[in-house]
Amino acid sequence: MLIIPAIDIRGGRCVRLVHGDPNNETVYSADPIEVARGWHAKGAKRIHLVDLDAALGLGSNLDVIFDIKSSVPCEIQMGGGLRSLEILSRVMEKGIDRAIIGTALFKEPAWVAEALRKYKGRLLAGVDARHGEVKLEGWKEGSGLALPEALRRVEGMGFQELIFTDISKDGTLSGPNVEATRAVMKSSRMAVYASGGVSCLDDIKALKALEPEGLIGCIVGKALYDGRLSFAEALQVC
Repeated sequence: MLIIPAIDIRGGRCVRLVHGDPNNETVYSADPIEVARGWHAKGAKRIHLVDLDAALGLGSNLDVIFDIKSSVPCEIQMGGGLRSLEILSRVMEKGIDRAIIGTALFKEPAWVAEALRKYKGRLLAGVDARHGEVKLEGWKEGSGLALPEALRRVEGMGFQELIFTDISKDGTLSGPNVEATRAVMKSSRMAVYASGGVSCLDDIKALKALEPEGLIGCIVGKALYDGRLSFAEALQVC
């Protein structure tokens, strides 16, 4: 299981939100590039970047993300605001290794299907849910879709890997929703990355136990920045 440190970028800074709420923000660094270099130095094979401003429709941090890609030799995956083929193509041309498509999966599936043909193997589906309903537009908007139906649609489009975020757990340090993650894996043949709620090494061990069922990675943010979880120990477990 791959441990992937997250860097959420808002206003050019490395931050964390609780439940994706822009009014509940903690700033961890004014220099996300140095943060990324730090994770690489500690052994990260891949870093997860989120453009929060783009996800919320409030701007863009693509220049910062491209600077991170050019400054850090490990693999970079990014999401947030990738809602047109034009923007996605710009990201791909800048060498971002993997891009995460979320809202567009359900609002504009036609161009997503074209993107899958063009960038085969480099796209991940991002499915974020609260209380069983998939949320869109930076988690501000309901989709009316139950999670199992959303998973069927995404898999039918041809995605092979999925990032599942339990919004109710994100940024809370209350532990991952292991049962919901297991249910996602049972509902789909896609390989799954878990996101949201990790607080300690025991949480990593609980997710590691899901590896035989199809979990291939875990995205971790706040627990690392708050010092509740040692990245070195997490790597050792996995």
